[in-house]
Amino acid sequence: MSLNWDITKCADSDSLVTEDEWPTTHRLIFRLMAIGMNGLKDEADVKEAFIRIKLDDRFYNEYDGEETFTVSDLRKRIGINTNVRTETRLQWWKRLLDYYGRTAESGYRNEVRKIREAAEQEKEKETSDVS
Repeated sequence: MSLNWDITKCADSDSLVTEDEWPTTHRLIFRLMAIGMNGLKDEADVKEAFIRIKLDDRFYNEYDGEETFTVSDLRKRIGINTNVRTETRLQWWKRLLDYYGRTAESGYRNEVRKIREAAEQEKEKETSDVS
């Protein structure tokens, strides 16, 4: 399914596609998908999007002290709409934790595999040294 979006309901939609503003608009279109929101209708959506983005940044370790989106960036884009299915905060939080939980489990399995392989290589080396 393609990602469809519309910014014509934003107060100053023409400015959101300028060279300066388009990168932020473009990133937000795709970020809305990641945070489980279909758009920004009002200030309450700005607040919810800001909270979700901050949490998502922390999980992705993208937060380096600089904001990926400011409240002003989001307010300029009130009216943006996509065909993304909106999730409640609880649904989104569960999806986020499930994903990162699986990622952490996978990381654990990879570490254990590396430890086993290193131990096997060491054992093989000891066996060949004895021969």
